[in-house]
Amino acid sequence: VVGSLLCARGNRGLAACGMLAATAILVLGVIAAARLGGADFPDVAQLAPALVAGIAMTCATAAGVPSRE
Repeated sequence: VVGSLLCARGNRGLAACGMLAATAILVLGVIAAARLGGADFPDVAQLAPALVAGIAMTCATAAGVPSRE
């Protein structure tokens, strides 16, 4: 939702910030789930999908935000 709200403006900077915020929320969710499960920090295999998706979407939005017509 955070990423979508900031991408709706059509501004590359806001879109990239939205994707970074969305990635941070995903990573914090994975960390919180690991903490609730009894671990101090999640394994890299648990964090990798959120980080890879976040980096890919941030690069995609920085390359060009689709126009809303």
